[in-house]
Amino acid sequence: MYLDIELAWPALSVTWLPEEQGAPSRLAYGLHTDGSDPHEVIVVEMDFELLSELPAHPWDRWSIPTIGEAVGFGVRSRSLKETTGPIKPIARLPHPTEVNKLLACPTLPSLLATKAATGEVHLFDYRSDRFSPGGGYSVGGGSSSSSAPAAADATLAPQDAGEVDGFALSWGTGRSSNLLATGGNDGRLCVWDAIAAFSGGGRSNSLIHDKKKAHTEVCAVGFGRLGKVQTSLASVGSDGRLRLWDIRAGAARKASLDVRISANEMLAVDWSFHQEDLVATSGKAGVVQVWDLRSPKQPITELVGHSDEVVAVKWAAFQDGILATASSDHTLLLWNLDSEGPTGGESLDIPDNASKELIFTHSGHSQAVSDFSWCCGEELILSSVSEDCKLHIFQPSGSLLGGDEDSEEEVVPGGSLDPLGPCPPPAKRSRAE
Repeated sequence: MYLDIELAWPALSVTWLPEEQGAPSRLAYGLHTDGSDPHEVIVVEMDFELLSELPAHPWDRWSIPTIGEAVGFGVRSRSLKETTGPIKPIARLPHPTEVNKLLACPTLPSLLATKAATGEVHLFDYRSDRFSPGGGYSVGGGSSSSSAPAAADATLAPQDAGEVDGFALSWGTGRSSNLLATGGNDGRLCVWDAIAAFSGGGRSNSLIHDKKKAHTEVCAVGFGRLGKVQTSLASVGSDGRLRLWDIRAGAARKASLDVRISANEMLAVDWSFHQEDLVATSGKAGVVQVWDLRSPKQPITELVGHSDEVVAVKWAAFQDGILATASSDHTLLLWNLDSEGPTGGESLDIPDNASKELIFTHSGHSQAVSDFSWCCGEELILSSVSEDCKLHIFQPSGSLLGGDEDSEEEVVPGGSLDPLGPCPPPAKRSRAE
């Protein structure tokens, strides 16, 4: 299946929300406007079912109210009004700046955390009536009862902090699931008890870890997901360094691991769901590195396939060794560390010099991919956003992972075949200026 949705403005970040029993899958994305329209977080609900077979003319077109035009195949809208499309907006959250980063809390599905261009982190309960269609907030930045947009449920910012841009944001898991880590271009790394802040409302003094010079610029952070590393935080920066922090030790302690892993800026880091010492990193050099933190002198593998900076790397939760990456080269790539090369019959558009671990190329975007997210409920469904004002939701073939060879294969149009055409977005800042 494949959905190509044209947004009014480009989105810098997208995240699937945790699955809830009996509820449709949902995702959220954050817009970056030129100021003539408000910056927003928009939560949408999947309103489609997958087709078991493609019809003779598989492509459909929809006009989704308040979202935009969409085309796609492999799905059928559940709505009685087929023309309204396969997704529907259920909440719109006004945001003070462009939404640099957006993440859903893994334990409270209605709680969203955003990273603003000012450095502040905002916490929203998107189920609040004031964010629902027809609620107090209306598109255009106004309110039915006030000219001021609705406020966040809590705002996190150190008391002595000035305005500073940044993209680093990560929720903890397991024993650290109440924690939220943030970082910015001033090199400061903070860890917050976000659940306490959200429960208390408003500005919070729930700062529990504050390292003012963790890097020259903190570009990305990520909590460990398994066992003993759930209290460890990985960070990468514009200084090309990978550092680990024991959040129990306090800000006075030095990093427990400090390795120069690149001469270039590092932009992304993510911890495996299946191996507690396995971390993936990526950055300006365009190469993805996988590290065993027990022996970090050299990466255990380097993944080559992108032709520009790699802005996001994320492991899959459903199978060990599967990860995806997004790049300014307009592509999203899928990798299998156990792969000996692509399976036959797939149209993957794989570069000749690519690593054997590359198993799939999503090349439907016509401009730089800003972010992507794995679906929490369905294996091998992803969403991606890009500077061409597009939101993509797609499902590659299950046979890529050694599944049923008769399963449906994805057919993704390239940028030159984009059925909706590009829209001119505002210029996007560098990840680290």
